[in-house]
Amino acid sequence: MDWIELGYIGLFLGTLLAATILPFSSEFILTGLLIAGFEPFLCFLVATSGNTLGSTITYGMGRLIKYEEALQKLKIKQSSIDRSMHFFNKYGVWIALFSWVPILGDAGTFLLGSNKVNFIKTMTLVLIGKAIRFAIVIFIFLWFA
Repeated sequence: MDWIELGYIGLFLGTLLAATILPFSSEFILTGLLIAGFEPFLCFLVATSGNTLGSTITYGMGRLIKYEEALQKLKIKQSSIDRSMHFFNKYGVWIALFSWVPILGDAGTFLLGSNKVNFIKTMTLVLIGKAIRFAIVIFIFLWFA
């Protein structure tokens, strides 16, 4: 599927899927649209909303599945599970600010959901983190364009 040909809809769907457990980068789609001449502020709004909704799905999956059980089913070592729980206990909801970090951010959002951390607080911090990330990507693109 050519995400760029789909325009803003492709950006929304791509950023939404990139914030779930699917491994790909939404920055490529965003940059492609900016290169194609799409409006930067609208790209920012679409990318941020799609990516935040994707994290909402990941959070919801966490609410349905216990984190430790999921990792055990995936054959993750107990020491890794213990480290992630220590990280969670140390930073709590603030993990959500880094939900944009590839792979780790999705795991953190899932962890917050599985530990039933306040949805509004979590999603507010997710939104802030993702908005900052996309603003920086667009700023760098515009700076060098």
